[in-house]
Amino acid sequence: MIYNTTLICVNRLFPLLFVANAYGIVNFCAHTIACLSPFVAEIHDPYPFIVFVSLVFVAVFSSTFLVEVKEQEAMKEVRKESVLRENS
Repeated sequence: MIYNTTLICVNRLFPLLFVANAYGIVNFCAHTIACLSPFVAEIHDPYPFIVFVSLVFVAVFSSTFLVEVKEQEAMKEVRKESVLRENS
């Protein structure tokens, strides 16, 4: 499920020039966190939940600043068309 989400989100959030690098970075981070998860699970009771909640807050906070690339490209095209109309 997370791979499907990554597959969709990376294409929508990064320009075509940086998609391959973004996939590599996202996959590396995901595998690193997945390898560390058993260690966090073995810690005494309140700490795994604290780690989980802190990661959720980081994800929510960082996702509020995301802007889709397609919207940016569409706005650039609209601006170019309006400039062309004004000049002609």
